Amino acid sequence: SGGSCTFTCISSGVIAYQWLLNSAIIPLATNVSYVATQSGAYTVVINTSCGIDTSVAQFVVVNTANIIVTTAPNDSVCLGGSTQLHAVNGSGFTWSPSTGLSSTSGAYTTATPPQTTIYSVTGTGTNGCTGSVPITVTVVDPPVISMPVLSDICINWPPFVLTGATPAGGTYSGLGVSNDTLDPQIAGTGSIMIYYHYTDTAGFGCSNTDSTQININICLGIADQKTNGIKINSIGNNRWDISGEMLKSENSLLTIMAANGQLISRLIVSPSDNYIFSLPSTATGMYFIRVTNAQGNFSSKLILID
Repeated sequence: SGGSCTFTCISSGVIAYQWLLNSAIIPLATNVSYVATQSGAYTVVINTSCGIDTSVAQFVVVNTANIIVTTAPNDSVCLGGSTQLHAVNGSGFTWSPSTGLSSTSGAYTTATPPQTTIYSVTGTGTNGCTGSVPITVTVVDPPVISMPVLSDICINWPPFVLTGATPAGGTYSGLGVSNDTLDPQIAGTGSIMIYYHYTDTAGFGCSNTDSTQININICLGIADQKTNGIKINSIGNNRWDISGEMLKSENSLLTIMAANGQLISRLIVSPSDNYIFSLPSTATGMYFIRVTNAQGNFSSKLILID
């Protein structure tokens, strides 16, 4: 491909020449010689004083470089992904453009294009011809994720399921998050990052992650807390007795938390008139005690001083 061969008519007394390719007239090909660049059967018709004659056909075969390019695993990648390009049936391979390529020479290179890119490999095929072969690597955009603004919450709220991010079907993660459920007491107070990861399994399989913040506050005296009914009494040696009607009828979740958001204890207590718990002997400061069951959330605070 790109080469040529020249045919010349050898005859005497020729008045006119007309060259033909596959029996079709070649426009303007009326000289004694013709330079052939295409495959096919070439003949020349000559007009002499003795009449018209046609030559025996001469055949031209134009060979192209028989280079083949393969991709693994395929010729489409997610943004930031890679695929391997492999050239066979030749030697002396060079690759272009260099953007996103691990190497510009050799039979193998890894392509990590920032956008859909047409690469080209040039080399000498096993048939001796030199040429180039294009290969397009398509970049598939990641799915677009939208996360809602999360309202401030209180640290003594019960765990709740995170929702609202789209597309649906992704997973949430972050401090205090497990199985898409945020536990404020595990996360602690402050501004917490919540992440949402989604994979487009119905499409090419590309993924994306977005994030937002949620503020977790201590929230003293909020409206949905029932502070009455809990009684806390010291029984000595940093041991405390908690009692109340809400403990008597059903299992309850007892949560003890320091004012800085540190979770001291969290456990299920069986129905009883009271429950005894302990605090570290050096643990001065403010603590929040919460009882949660079907009757509601009941909370109180305990201040330890030297």
